[in-house]
Amino acid sequence: MANENVVKTLVDQVFRIVERFEKQKTLFPVVIISKASNNTYEGYINGQVYDLPNGTDMTFKVGDKVIVCIPDGDYKRRFIMARKPN
Repeated sequence: MANENVVKTLVDQVFRIVERFEKQKTLFPVVIISKASNNTYEGYINGQVYDLPNGTDMTFKVGDKVIVCIPDGDYKRRFIMARKPN
């Protein structure tokens, strides 16, 4: 039971951090609209389609929700960092 509480607390903290970064416009929730190449997908960020390099070992399909990181607002460095929970 204690381990479940620790895991729940950690997961809650991760989501709080994600929400904070989303507000700072470093992390963006994105829906995959197509697969561009082997390890790159496409999705909309602020109404524009971008290639999104996959920074994970996961595979995605059209319609999957992901979190894209854009370090320091530099869109050239953007990458998928996680699958967004429902």
